[in-house]
Amino acid sequence: MTEYRGIYAPRGLSLEKTIAFYSVKVGDCVFWRHHWDQPERPAFLRWQGKPQLVSRLIWASEHGPVPRGRPVLQECGHRGCFALKHLYLGTRKGGRKGNG
Repeated sequence: MTEYRGIYAPRGLSLEKTIAFYSVKVGDCVFWRHHWDQPERPAFLRWQGKPQLVSRLIWASEHGPVPRGRPVLQECGHRGCFALKHLYLGTRKGGRKGNG
């Protein structure tokens, strides 16, 4: 993996490389490197012209579009974690596990 320096990812990187640039692994979780010490703070990335939750971007890149109104939740309980193995689709009511 290429090591980048600075606070911003270089322009033109793929979604996967952009997320990798800003990621830090802590135990089994993956957090945004600018606030890895705040596990309840969700990560946002400006992608395709608008701010988007990184957990939704990662879910969509692996499983396809997230159905409207369905939250992407974390099994580890940390809202800021976006490790793929921790993500699942919740339901519209109460955030419980859905059938996704």
